[in-house]
Amino acid sequence: MILKRVEANDPVAIAQVGREHCVRGEFGTAFEYLTKAVDLGDVNARYNLSLLYQNGGGGVEKDEKKALYHLEEAAIAGQPEARFRLEFLMGRKEDSIEW
Repeated sequence: MILKRVEANDPVAIAQVGREHCVRGEFGTAFEYLTKAVDLGDVNARYNLSLLYQNGGGGVEKDEKKALYHLEEAAIAGQPEARFRLEFLMGRKEDSIEW
């Protein structure tokens, strides 16, 4: 059933498939699904994409600037984990972010 929703460009279903690939360690495929879900407006996928950029690996290049950008965008959109994580990171160091 979820594959039908993916075929219909349902961003929540696409993000779910992306997260499932993350769990299996298939980060390159996860990146593709999460990026598509972000393009379709899924805020949870944006948070997960920030984590992929933060950690890198599996075909995803580590990029702290992109990680922070997606984290901030997710937080602005109200994604709870992103808001918490961003507040935590900003509280650790005012001038620069250390992951």
